[in-house]
Amino acid sequence: MGSAAAPLFVVDAAGLDRNEALIASFRSPAVLLDALRVEDVAAQQVIVFDVDLGTAEQARRLRPVLTGAPAGQVRIFAVNYMNRIEMTYANVFGAKHILRRPLQEPRLRHLLEGDLAMWQEALAEARGGVQNSIASAATALHGMFGAISTGTTLDLEAVDGAGEEMVEAIVDTGFAPWLETVRAHHESTFQHCMIVTGLATTFAHACGMGHSDTMLLTRAGLLHDAGKASIPVEILDKPGALSATEMDVVRTHPGLGYDYLRQQGTVDYDILSAVRSHHEYLDGSGYPDGLISSQIADIPRIVTVCDVLGALMERRSYKPPMAREAAIEILYGMAEQGKLERPLVGAMQRALEAA
Repeated sequence: MGSAAAPLFVVDAAGLDRNEALIASFRSPAVLLDALRVEDVAAQQVIVFDVDLGTAEQARRLRPVLTGAPAGQVRIFAVNYMNRIEMTYANVFGAKHILRRPLQEPRLRHLLEGDLAMWQEALAEARGGVQNSIASAATALHGMFGAISTGTTLDLEAVDGAGEEMVEAIVDTGFAPWLETVRAHHESTFQHCMIVTGLATTFAHACGMGHSDTMLLTRAGLLHDAGKASIPVEILDKPGALSATEMDVVRTHPGLGYDYLRQQGTVDYDILSAVRSHHEYLDGSGYPDGLISSQIADIPRIVTVCDVLGALMERRSYKPPMAREAAIEILYGMAEQGKLERPLVGAMQRALEAA
C-alpha cells in the first residue's frame, strides 16, 4: 500500500504495544492519545483508533480533538465487542468501521483500499463546492468593504448571490469543510465574517428554518461587521491586546455599519438590527447601546452567539483556533453570567454536532 493511503494511528500505551508491528507495516505515523492535538487529525484522510474507550476519562480526552475534521474523514475504531460503552463511544465519535480488537492487517488493508478512493472523490467534490462559495463570499465582502470605504452604493445582489451559494455549500457538505477552507485561505476580518456566516447558516439549517429565514441569517452574518470597513486596518489586525483608545475606536463599528446600511434604503430591519446589536449582551454590558434582554430582538441574539463563537474558532497570527468543545464551554459560561441566551447556545452546540 502506498504512503498516501497510510492511516494515522491514535493509540494509548496498551494500543501501541498491540499495534507496533501493524504500524510499522503500514509505515504510518502514530500518536499517543495523551499527546493528540486538533491539528494532528484535522487534515487526515484516515484515522485508526485503538484506545480504551471504556472509561469516561479517555473519551473526554478524545472528544475535543475530533472537531473541525474534513468532510468524509474515515475513522476506524478497534474495540472490545463485549464492552457496550466502547461500542457506544466509537459510534458517537463518528466511526465508519468498528473492528474487533486486536486489529488484523488483512482486514484493515481491505477496508482502507475501498474507503480511500471514495473519501478522495467525496472530498474533492465537497471542496470544489465550498471553494466556489467562499470565492463568491470573499468577492461580495471585498465589494461591500470597498463600497463603504468610498461611500458608494452596496451591491446587495452580489451579497444575496454569495449567500445562496454559501447556504447550498454548507447544507450539502457541512460546517467542517467550510471552516477548514476559510481558515486556510483567509485572514483577519474576512475570515471572521465568513466563519460567523457559516455558523449562522449551520444554525438555521439545523433548527429546521425555511429557506427565507436561513437566507436572512446568512445575510446578517455577511453584513454584521460592515462597519469595520471604516476602522483602521492597523487596529483591526493588531497582533495583540488593544489599548483603551483603540478599543473605543473598534466599538464604533456596529453604529457605523448600521448607519451605512440604513442609508441604502433596501436592507431589512432584522439585518439592520443584527448589524447594530451583535455586541449587545442580555445583562446590558454590551455596546453600542447597552441594551438589556427585553430590548434585543431574536436575530441579533443569534448573530451574537455566532460572533462570539466565530472569534474563538478563527485562526489568527497571534493565536491558534480554539477547539469547538472548549469554545462552546465559554459560551455556556457567558450564558451563566447572563450575557447570552442559554437555549441558543445549546441549539448552536447541537447544530455543530449534527453538522
